[in-house]
Amino acid sequence: MRFPAAKLAPASANTIVHEAVEVFSGRLDGITLKNVAGGNLLTVRADAGLLRSVIVNLIDNAAEALETCSLREITVITPRA
Repeated sequence: MRFPAAKLAPASANTIVHEAVEVFSGRLDGITLKNVAGGNLLTVRADAGLLRSVIVNLIDNAAEALETCSLREITVITPRA
């Protein structure tokens, strides 16, 4: 499998994480998904689309792992700068 080439540009980590969490809005049956933004983050050089896809995959994998758990909560945290 070949990964697409990253197109690096200044990006806000909070925005990328927020957009990734929004993908799951109303779609995680019985799982609470929280996004805790850490405040003003430094801008990072990243491919926002690729990074968002990575975060979406991580959330999806976490939700799948919680299927048989009694505590069904995912918290995504971006730290303070």
